[in-house]
Amino acid sequence: MLTQVENLAVNLMKEYGLIQGGWRFTWCNTRRSYGWCNETRKTISLSKAVTPHRKHENILNTIKHEIAHALVGVHNSHNHLWKRKCVEIGAKPEPLARDIVSHEKIAKWVGVCPVCGHKSYAYRKKKIRSSCGICSPKFDERFVIVWKDNI
Repeated sequence: MLTQVENLAVNLMKEYGLIQGGWRFTWCNTRRSYGWCNETRKTISLSKAVTPHRKHENILNTIKHEIAHALVGVHNSHNHLWKRKCVEIGAKPEPLARDIVSHEKIAKWVGVCPVCGHKSYAYRKKKIRSSCGICSPKFDERFVIVWKDNI
């Protein structure tokens, strides 16, 4: 699936002249965003962790979203020029993707309350200890969340 998405992205980047302009496609390890346009490195990236959990039409929209950033310049962020370019190339001119991928599927860490079993998800390992907010609104040693690898 990732190979097909990469081929789709590269073909669309060729169609809009980005490959000829020195742009390239890369995968990134982020779990907090679906795609990224880096004008300095001339790269359009998609999240390797999140992409397999998304619908094809949403992946396509993200690719076109990032292509629009590349075409108008990232300094235009999500302004009227970027929105116009999105519409022109067939992307929805929305700053954030509407599909939400479950944290349970993509978070690197899962924390479990030893008392009630409530699960919390995190993308980075927690550096501070925390307790279950369901069992106790204030920190309580009895309800310290136990973190483990979720992958």
